[in-house]
Amino acid sequence: MTAIAWEKAAVHFADVDSPSTVDVELLRGEVCLVSGPTGSGKSAVLATINGAVPHTSPAMLTGRVHTMGRDTAGHPPRRLADVVAYVPARAADAFIATTVEDEVGYGLGRLHLSPAARSRRIDEVLASVGMAELRGRPLSALSAGQQRRVALAGALAAEPGVLVLDEPTAGLDPAGAAVIGQRLQLLARANGTTVVLAEHRAERVLERIDSVLYLSGDGEPAHYGPPADMLRPTQVAPPIIELSQLLRWDPPAITIAEALAAALTHPLPEPDAALELPAPAELPVATDEVVCEARGLTVRRGPLSAVRELDLSVRAGEIVALVGANGAGKSTLLQAFTGLAHPDHGTLDVLGVNPARLRGADRVRAVGLVPADPAELLLTDRVDRECAAADEEADVPSGRTAFVLDALLPGISPIRHPRQLSTGERQALALAIVLARGPRLILADEPTQGLDYPAKRRLVTMLRQLAGAGHAVVLATHDVEFTAALAGRVVTMADGAVTGDAGIADALRRGQLVTQVGQIMAPAPLFTVDDVRRELAG
Repeated sequence: MTAIAWEKAAVHFADVDSPSTVDVELLRGEVCLVSGPTGSGKSAVLATINGAVPHTSPAMLTGRVHTMGRDTAGHPPRRLADVVAYVPARAADAFIATTVEDEVGYGLGRLHLSPAARSRRIDEVLASVGMAELRGRPLSALSAGQQRRVALAGALAAEPGVLVLDEPTAGLDPAGAAVIGQRLQLLARANGTTVVLAEHRAERVLERIDSVLYLSGDGEPAHYGPPADMLRPTQVAPPIIELSQLLRWDPPAITIAEALAAALTHPLPEPDAALELPAPAELPVATDEVVCEARGLTVRRGPLSAVRELDLSVRAGEIVALVGANGAGKSTLLQAFTGLAHPDHGTLDVLGVNPARLRGADRVRAVGLVPADPAELLLTDRVDRECAAADEEADVPSGRTAFVLDALLPGISPIRHPRQLSTGERQALALAIVLARGPRLILADEPTQGLDYPAKRRLVTMLRQLAGAGHAVVLATHDVEFTAALAGRVVTMADGAVTGDAGIADALRRGQLVTQVGQIMAPAPLFTVDDVRRELAG
């Protein structure tokens, strides 16, 4: 039975040309990944399902969209809320309550449960997303990843016929992402819920999906089909499919189990000296200059310590990845290094100065943070004005921020309103604002959210160049593949403290970071597709 039907539907923005036309039907119980390059219109297509486009959007919808038999042209989101649950890319935008319990409980309103049954249901749903112990916590006290889990729990509690998710694993640690993937698949199989999600990290959901709706973003009609066929284009191919193509596996592997079987049954290709090699893998060399340092640092958030008794120093030329479960204190540590989170105990310095005392041009030159929510950096009404304002604030040559943005993610319209950009486009703009300033200490919280694979590769190149020029880079990230390609050092955090500190090679070999390629190629020390490509070329 059809759950969602797009009939020659396309979403038009005044300043964006050639949207993809969608003419596809999804069945009840189907799990469909909406894929495509950053800025190709995935979020806009998702927003047609619950009537947000055109009823609450400046965009224009042509064609028709029917959700659970209802024409969305006559049904705004409030009239589809009984059958559609929607979780936006910025999880906090979905909140209507102030505590975890009340937020999840709101979704149970239409089920008319008794107080005891309602309480049990809240416990069950929170446990299913790994948040049971935070039931009474204020939403404002949660990390971005924890907020996302609560938003997902609220959507699951409503038992919708259609569940729509925009970047559902962004900001989630690997364990949390796996739990969510399992939960979504179970929901589809057991309840017949149709799940539609846009997710740039396809490797996290590939084993859970039935189909892919691919948007090229260049005016071509949307393509729909099985994952192995739809994810072959280079710009959206996750590591496991890219590895399949490199090793000439036919059919390509979709799951780790399929890849392990293919590795046993397909001989390795002969070495090929003509194989196109990626950029050299050598990491920038760290100097003796300490750019930032924390000693005995404790930062409290409410009654709890978000960071406790922490020691960490980062030198010029280092690229450090902060990893750990959601709520481990990574974001708070980054905020402390900018002077935004004040220590309760211990000391902090950036280039020998307490960052809270940095002002004006000194602050801009010393430290820059790309926050978990890039909208925090966006203040004007057009992309070109945002870039010009960033140039002026940083006192850099006019046009530098726009140049960095175009190098990172080409093709963003300069007259778009920043808050109408896609998640990845906003992320690229925030990254450009900070990177164009060239601070000695570059901090980024989940820097790859919403970015497609080519954009992430360009970001790797930019950050390596900056580290090579003597900048220090500290990233809080759950993107294991990105970390393996970029970082030179991995610092693991848990409960606000550092629990591990190792070079990237040791972290990968010891299993502190587990990549898809690493699982497939073990015991060989090959952790990325580029590692395998170099091996074949050698």
